Amino acid sequence: MNKDVIHHLLLTMLIAAGCGSDFETFTAERERLACEIDEACGAEGLMCDEVSGYAKDDCVRYRPSKADECLEALEARLAEIEADAATCDPGWTWPDACSDADEWVSHRQGCNAVAGRPLQHEGQWVLAEVTRGRHWSRATAALAADRDTNRRHAAARWLELARAEHASVAAFSRASLELMTLGAPPHLLEGCHRAALDEIAHARLALDLARTLGDLDDEEAWDLGPLPAVPWRSVTLEQVAIDALLEGCLGEGAAAAAAQVATARATGRAVEVSETIAEDETRHAALAWATLRWALQRDRALAEPLADAFALALAERRARVRQTPTPEPDVAIHGLLDAAELARIELDVAERVVAPVLTRLLSRAHDDREPHAADPRGEALQPRIG
Repeated sequence: MNKDVIHHLLLTMLIAAGCGSDFETFTAERERLACEIDEACGAEGLMCDEVSGYAKDDCVRYRPSKADECLEALEARLAEIEADAATCDPGWTWPDACSDADEWVSHRQGCNAVAGRPLQHEGQWVLAEVTRGRHWSRATAALAADRDTNRRHAAARWLELARAEHASVAAFSRASLELMTLGAPPHLLEGCHRAALDEIAHARLALDLARTLGDLDDEEAWDLGPLPAVPWRSVTLEQVAIDALLEGCLGEGAAAAAAQVATARATGRAVEVSETIAEDETRHAALAWATLRWALQRDRALAEPLADAFALALAERRARVRQTPTPEPDVAIHGLLDAAELARIELDVAERVVAPVLTRLLSRAHDDREPHAADPRGEALQPRIG
């Protein structure tokens, strides 16, 4: 897989897991330095020690290198004023690097949205039946002379993706309820609700493509029906953390990488759809890493079951890559990859993105861990994720 794809995912996930440059830490330090500059220039009543940062908005492009330049420029300005008060400029403005560090990108496709984690029950996806209607898509099949096997296969694949995206709405709704039960902070709940809204958009986009590609005689064919109800499950921090790791960090991380690869090969409307899904799935995976980070802060003893769960998932993905693939029609121009390539991408993301980020996150938990009754020896748990 393209190294740029892996690098982009790795950097994004390190930041989300709190193992890389932290946007919230940067904004807090920036505001504190600005406050101290104003204070050095004679402003009264300021409480610079109480300044806090803020969470990154989905529509902000964050550049850690510019953040470092920004803080260095502010520190130099503060030192200059403290050395000579006459240099104070009450009308000072932010250094250019500070504006570039968190640029607002209002034109970005899929802004303020997130994506892809089908609802599961007892290890199986819970999907809506395919019905007749025009609730989820009003697209109609375009008349074309090239309705060959590849095109029909692509239509069927996008239909299944639409069902999966539709089921992800419920998955994020359940995740939000479970996080609330555990007393999660509001930014995680907000992320889940944004994700659910985004999954609605994804289901519509995928079904639009399916209907456009399909050889449909009936204009009202292929709609999404009711989603089967699943029983409420008992909520534990461990289960929520493992779900975030396997379904979010790994599953959505791999989906983001696959969509990026698909975007480069697709044509027509499939390019826009795949590109949107790639961006949104990346933010979903970042949300999962933030959830995992929060869970480990709540209970560092989760390091061992998380490492065990990932070790099992990694073994399963390695076994899947070794399986002999069944030949499939070439549907790359329609924004789709075959099963063999998807398996390789999933393993690639597991080994080159999830494993290193998880290792760093669990190592922090081990380093900070205090002895407690469940571990009377006070020994650090070693992550078994290789």
